[in-house]
Order: sequence, then structure tokens, then C-alpha cells
Amino acid sequence: MVFLQETKETLEELVRLVAEKGCSGKQIHDANLVAVLRSHGARRILTSNAKDFSRFSDLIEVVDLATPGLV
Repeated sequence: MVFLQETKETLEELVRLVAEKGCSGKQIHDANLVAVLRSHGARRILTSNAKDFSRFSDLIEVVDLATPGLV
């Protein structure tokens, strides 16, 4: 298992995402996850709440864990 660290680049990406996507409140937690992924070169997130990440679908591939045949 690989744990991705939050870096200076992550913070810069988070600030950009919050401004660009108009995130507030709990949405900032999702934006932070996307920022961590993007700052480490990851381009896909597997999640059980794909709807919450749909605002970022132009930046990352959002894969819903409920997709038939996925697991």
C-alpha cells in the first residue's frame, strides 16, 4: 500500500481547485483528495460517493465502486 503525502504542491493545487471549482465546506475535503492525487501524478479515484467527485471529472477519472463487475 502506498500512502501519498501532502506537499507544498498539494496545497498549491488545493488552493487552485477551491477557487476554480467554487468549493466550500465539506467539498474542500474532496478537493484536498483530488489535490493530493494530482500532485503525485495519479489520475483516477475509486470511491463509493462518485457524485461528490463529479465536479472534478474533467481533472481525474472518477470510478464508482458500485460499478457492476468492478470488484
